[in-house]
Amino acid sequence: MLVTYRPEYRHEWSAKSHYLEHRLEPLTGDDAEKLLSALLGDAAELRPLKSLIIDRTNGNPFFIEETIRALFEEGALQRTGAITLIKPLSDLRMPATVQGILAERIDRLSARQKELLQTLAVIGRKSPIGLVREVASGLKSELDLILVELESAEFIYRQQGLVENDYIFKHALTQEVAYNSLLIERRKLLHERVGEALEAKLDDNVGDELSRLAHHYSHSDNVGKAVEYLGRAGQQAIQRSAHAEAINNIRAAIRLVESLPDSLERAKQEAPLRLALGVSLQATKGYASDDAAQAYGRARELSERIGDDFHLIAALRGESTCYNVRADYKRALRLGQRLLSFGSENNEYLIEGRTIVGQISIYLGEFRTSEAHFTEGLAHVVGEGPLKTFQYAGHSRAASFAYLARTLSILGYADRALACSNEAVSLAQTLSMPLTLAQAQGMHGLLYQVRREVDLAEEWADKNIAHATAHGFPYWWTLGSILKGWLLDQRGESELGFRMYEKGLHGYRATGARLGLSWLLGLRGELLAKIGRIDEGLAAIEEALSHVEETEERYYEAETHRFKGELLLRRGGAGALAAAEASFQKSLEVARGQQAKAWELRAATSLARLLSSQGRSPEGLKVLKNVYDWFTEGFDTPDLKDARRLLDELSPVAHEGRVRERFEGI
Repeated sequence: MLVTYRPEYRHEWSAKSHYLEHRLEPLTGDDAEKLLSALLGDAAELRPLKSLIIDRTNGNPFFIEETIRALFEEGALQRTGAITLIKPLSDLRMPATVQGILAERIDRLSARQKELLQTLAVIGRKSPIGLVREVASGLKSELDLILVELESAEFIYRQQGLVENDYIFKHALTQEVAYNSLLIERRKLLHERVGEALEAKLDDNVGDELSRLAHHYSHSDNVGKAVEYLGRAGQQAIQRSAHAEAINNIRAAIRLVESLPDSLERAKQEAPLRLALGVSLQATKGYASDDAAQAYGRARELSERIGDDFHLIAALRGESTCYNVRADYKRALRLGQRLLSFGSENNEYLIEGRTIVGQISIYLGEFRTSEAHFTEGLAHVVGEGPLKTFQYAGHSRAASFAYLARTLSILGYADRALACSNEAVSLAQTLSMPLTLAQAQGMHGLLYQVRREVDLAEEWADKNIAHATAHGFPYWWTLGSILKGWLLDQRGESELGFRMYEKGLHGYRATGARLGLSWLLGLRGELLAKIGRIDEGLAAIEEALSHVEETEERYYEAETHRFKGELLLRRGGAGALAAAEASFQKSLEVARGQQAKAWELRAATSLARLLSSQGRSPEGLKVLKNVYDWFTEGFDTPDLKDARRLLDELSPVAHEGRVRERFEGI
C-alpha cells in the first residue's frame, strides 16, 4: 500500500480561500503559509521545513502539495498524532521541479500500479472505467483495487457519471509525467489498443470520437488507421467550420501518407486530404493564398493520376477560384474550361463548370456570357448522381445566384438582381456552411452598394463583418471593411471612412487577392477626392486603369473612366472640360460594348450634366434619354431617379419654364 500524508485540514482551508488544486500560479506569501499550515499544522519545529518548501517551490500550490506528499511517502515526514520531521533538512531529497517530484513518486509505485497509471495516461486526462477495463485487460482481477490505491495516493480521482464512472488525473502534469515514463514501443502499443477499443464502439453518432481515434492511431504504428481517422476528423472539423483544427489534422495525415512508398494506393489516400486542406486554407488565409493554390494543384495532379473525376472536379474548382481571385484570369479560365468539359460528359457536374466560368466572365467584362453560364447551371437540378453528396453542390448554387445577381445588376435588371441575391442568402442559410453564408451575405451587401442604397448596404456589411470575424474568414472581413469605409464616406464621415477603407484594402491585398482591384482602386480615387486629395485620387484611378490593361479585368473599366472624368472636373484647370468629356465618352463606349446598362446610365448621366453646363442641353438630353428609355425595372433605385430628374431638367418644356421664370423676374 502507498503511504499518504492524509491532509485532513486542507479542504477546510481550501473552502475558505477558494484555493484550486489545479492552479500553477504562485501563491502570495500569506496564502502559501496558510496552505502549509493546513497541510502540516502549526508546530514551531516545522517552520524551517515550511520556509525551505516555499523557497524550493516558489509558492506553486501544486508543487507544494506534491513535495509534502513525497516527503510522507519516503518516510521523511510521519504522523504520530502531530506531524513530525524524521530526517534533518540537509538529508531531504527535494527535486527542483514538480515534474521531478512526480517522476520520483511514480518510480516508487509497484509494477502493477505503475502499469495502470501509465495506461490511464495514454487513454487521456479522463478515462471511462469501461474503456479502462478493455485496455488494461491484463489487470482485470486487481483493477478495482489498484484504482483505489492510485486514488488514495491522489494521482487520480473518481468522477461519477450517468452511465459509468470516470477516472481523472488530478493534474495535467501528473498525466504528462506518467505518459513520458513509458517506453516508446509500449506507448505505441497502448495507443493502438485504445484506438481499437474506441473503434469497436464507433457508431453513426461519432461526436468527438473521430478526434480521439485520430489521436490514438497517429501515436501508434498503424499508419493506415491514423490517416483514415485524421482525415475523417479533418472533414468533421470543416463541417463545423473549425478550420484551424481541420488544417492540423489533415496536415498530420498528409505527413503520414508521405512516409509511405509512392504508389497509386498512396495517391488515392492523399488526393482527398489535399482537397480538404485547400478548403480550410482558403477559409482561413483567403481564396488566393499560395498554400491553398498548392494544395488544390497537388489534389488535381493526384486525381488525374488515379483517374478520379469526383475529386478532380473539386480540385479544378478550388484551384481556378484561387487564380480567379489573384486576377490571373487566363489561368483561371483554362481550369474553368476543363470543368465545363466534365459538364458535357456528365450533367451532374454542369453547375460546377458554369459557376466558376460565370464568375471569371464577370471580371473579364463579358456580362452576357456570365449571365448565360449562371442561368444554364442553375437550370440543372441535382439528381441522384455523384454531385448529390458533393460538398460543393449547394455552395455552387448559392454562389451562382449571388454572382448572377451581380451580373444582372450591371446589365440593368435591378429587380431581377435583387431577387437572385435574396435567393442566394436564403439558400446559404439552409446549408450549415459558414463560408458559403459569408459569400452570399457579402455579395448581398455589395449589391446594395452598386445600387447606392446606403442603409441596406450598411446593414448587410455589419452583419457579414461580424460573421466573417467570428469564423475567421479574412477575405470577407476585409471586403466588408472596405464597403464600410465607403458607407461612412456616404454618410459624411469621409476621413474616418477613408481610414477604414485603407485598412480593409491592406488586409484584402495581404490575402493575395487582386480580384476586382480596378473597382477597389476606383472607390479609393472617389474617397480621396472627397477629402480634398484630388491628385492622389487621380493617381488611384490611373493605377486602376493599369490593372485593367495588365489583367484584362474589364469588369469596372467603364466606371473607372467615368470616375476619372469626375475627378478631372473637380480639379479644374486648362483643358479639364475637354478631358472630362473624353473620359465620359470612353466610359460610354466601353459600357455599350459590354451591354452594361447600369454603367452606361451613369456615364450618360455624367456626360449629360457636363454638356448641359456648356449650354449643350439638347445633346445631353439625347444621350441620357437613349439609355434611360431602355430600362424596364429598377425605377426606385437612386441611379434611375437621378437620371429621371436630370431628364426633366433638360427637357424643352422644363427649359421653357425656366426661361419664362427668368423673364417674369425681370
